[in-house]
Amino acid sequence: MKRTLLIAVSACVAIAGLAASASLAFAQQAAEGGRGRGNRPRVALDGPVPRYPDGTVDLGGAWTGGGGPVLVREPNVAFVDDGAGKPVGIYRAIGRRPIAAFGNSDGDLQMLQYAAVGEGSRLAVLIHHDDMEREYAYDRDSRIGRLDKALDEAKARKWVVVSMKDDWKRIYPWEPGQ
Repeated sequence: MKRTLLIAVSACVAIAGLAASASLAFAQQAAEGGRGRGNRPRVALDGPVPRYPDGTVDLGGAWTGGGGPVLVREPNVAFVDDGAGKPVGIYRAIGRRPIAAFGNSDGDLQMLQYAAVGEGSRLAVLIHHDDMEREYAYDRDSRIGRLDKALDEAKARKWVVVSMKDDWKRIYPWEPGQ
């Protein structure tokens, strides 16, 4: 029952506003046609900018054929997709605070905090990689991956913590169900 509920909530969240380490393309696809808000999400891009052949930048949208502007990817870092940079990336991608976030490490803590506060219903889910036999286990004392502060905060704020060891029948599709 718990897994079914999470799957159903995940499907709704993908339409309403998603926060995870997903690509912008994924977020755009999830938002298309979502709940009567039109089929185009509001997105602030830092990457490609329109440039004319003479190098001038066109931010006014005067796109023409032939000698018109082309998209050029600038070598600028918009944000670092870890820690405090995750909420920045989420806001740039969907233009608002998400209603839900899913993370699995201390690098996702600020993303979960950002999604968990605000008006209305909120959902913060922490996936605990604790199944050493079927996958890889990491938490407080791991050399690779760290889940320490986020695990403490999840308990204190009563966020959903999903144990891969206890809550998942299978991790990979080729595994037999238990």
